[in-house]
Formats: sequence, C-alpha cells, structure tokens
Amino acid sequence: MPTILVVVFLILVVAISISVLAFNESSSSSSQSNTVSAQQYAEAGARDALEQIAINKAYSVPTSTPYAISFVADGCNASSTRGCAEVSVVNGTGYGTALNPILITSVGTVDSNSIEVQVNVILDPSLYGQIATTTWKETSL
Repeated sequence: MPTILVVVFLILVVAISISVLAFNESSSSSSQSNTVSAQQYAEAGARDALEQIAINKAYSVPTSTPYAISFVADGCNASSTRGCAEVSVVNGTGYGTALNPILITSVGTVDSNSIEVQVNVILDPSLYGQIATTTWKETSL
C-alpha cells in the first residue's frame, strides 16, 4: 500500500508540473504574439501617415489629438484596446537637414502591449517635395 501511495504521489507531482509548464508557455506565447501585433499596427499607422504626407506636405495631426486606426472590431475602444494604432504628425518644414523633419509618432496597442514607432521624414526640394529619407525608431512602452 505505501508503494502505491508513493507512485500515485509521484504521478500527481509530474502531472501538476507539466500543467504549470504548459500554462506558462501558453501565457508567454500569447504575450509575444500580442507584442508582434502591436508592432505591426504601429508600423501600419506610420505608413498611413507617410501616405498622407506624400499627398499633402503640410499634413499635420497634433499629438494632443492623434487619430486612431482600428484593426479589429472595436479595436480602439477606450475600455479595451484590442487592436489599435494612434497616430500623430508634427509638421516641421521637412526640408533641408535633419534639424527640422516632419515627425510621425504611431503607437500600436494590443491589450496591455504597446509599441511606439517614430519616423523622421525629410523632403527633397529638388524633387518637388518628394520624400527623400525616413528614419524609423521603435520603442516598447
């Protein structure tokens, strides 16, 4: 009888350990997936702003009131951001040196994971204001 109890106890310990490991792996995988999605949403928001700048060189959206792009149904809901990018564009001149670029800030959010992408945009005056260079910087929030 004691041998059976020891074997049952060992089987129980192994089963609980496997369950805990599986839960931790699943949780880690979900968080990593959300971070990747947040990065993709932030980059998509920045690309949207680049398109707007290509159309209108004076395009500007204040940082106090960024526009939101929802990537899933109700993605930019105030109570739960499940798939959202908030984009602002601070319009420098965009010409000349990198001292006064147009600055795009896009924050992609999925649940509690947020990624911020900042893009400095320099326009080329010799090419009628076409986008000459962009510098991208990504930050995890």
